[in-house]
Amino acid sequence: MQATPLVSADNSGQRQAGMMDPKQLGREVVRRAAGVPRLRDTIRRGAQLGVVPGAVWKRVPVEVDFPVSFPDGASFRYLSSAYDGIGRQLFFKGVTWWEYETTALFGRLAVRASLTLDIGANTGFYTLLAAGANPQGRVIAFEPVPRIFARLCDNIELNGWDHRCDARQQAMSRASGEMTLHVPDQDVPTSASLNPEGYRGQSGKQIQVMVTTMDEAVPEDQRVDLIKIDVEGFEHDALAGGERVLGRDRPLIVLEVNPGGPAEAIEAILRPNGYRFHHLLPSGPSEVTSIVPDTEVHHRNFLCVPEEKKDWL
Repeated sequence: MQATPLVSADNSGQRQAGMMDPKQLGREVVRRAAGVPRLRDTIRRGAQLGVVPGAVWKRVPVEVDFPVSFPDGASFRYLSSAYDGIGRQLFFKGVTWWEYETTALFGRLAVRASLTLDIGANTGFYTLLAAGANPQGRVIAFEPVPRIFARLCDNIELNGWDHRCDARQQAMSRASGEMTLHVPDQDVPTSASLNPEGYRGQSGKQIQVMVTTMDEAVPEDQRVDLIKIDVEGFEHDALAGGERVLGRDRPLIVLEVNPGGPAEAIEAILRPNGYRFHHLLPSGPSEVTSIVPDTEVHHRNFLCVPEEKKDWL
C-alpha cells in the first residue's frame, strides 16, 4: 500500500510535506498515531491506571464515539472530535475526572426534571446527561457558535434523541435580537463570550449571532424544572431575561461563576425569588450565604435552589 503524505503538494508544486510548520507536523503525526485503535486503547488503559501521565494523554486527539456511563445508571454516547477537551477527558479518565462534583448531582436532579434548559450547551455533555438520566425528560439546548452547534446536533442524533432534545443555534441574554460573540481561536472552544473583546482576553474572532431570552424561548404551556448556565460571565443576563420562568416555574439552577464574575448580580435576581445557594464541592453541595467564586478555579459551579424544592437535594 502506498503511504499517504502528511501534506499533499498543491497544483503549483510549491507546498510539500517537508515545508509543514513543525508544530503542525507534530500534531498531525500524533493525530494519525492516535487513530490506531490498539495504541489509543493502550494509552487509555494506562491513563486510567495512572501510569500514563496527563502530560501524555492530554495531548492525544480522540476522534471516536464512545459510551459514557454514570454509577447511577445514566448513560449516553459521546462523539469526540480531535481536540475536544471534554471528550478527551471523558475518554481517557471517565466521568469522575471532569466536573464530577457537578455532573453526578446534575444527573440525579435531571431524573425528576420534565424539561431542562442547557444554556451554553457547547458539544452537549449536559444535554446528553439530562436526556440519559430521564428517558421521559426533554431538553432545550442553546449553543450559538456554528461549528460547535453542529457537534451538539451530531451528539443528539448519535443517541437518537432528536425528538426529546431541541437544539437552537442561539445565545441567551436579557433581550432578544442580534449580538456580537467572541469565539476563541481553538478547534473546540469552550469560552465563547458575548464580551466582544473575548473572555479574559483570549485571542479569537467576532461573529454575529442570534440572541433570545429565557421567557421567549420557553412556550407558555411548558414548565422548566432544571437549568444549566455556562456563558462566561453573562449568567446574570441569561437570568434577567427569565422573569416569567423563574417566578412561575421555580427551576433549580446550576451555573458557573468564575472569579470576577457577576456573583452579586446573580444574587440580586435570585435572592428576591427565594433562592438559596450551594457551592458544588467534591464532598457534596455546601450551602453558602453568598456566592463567592473559587479563587483557584477548581470548583466553579453553584446550585441555586428555591426554598420549596430543597427536598430535591
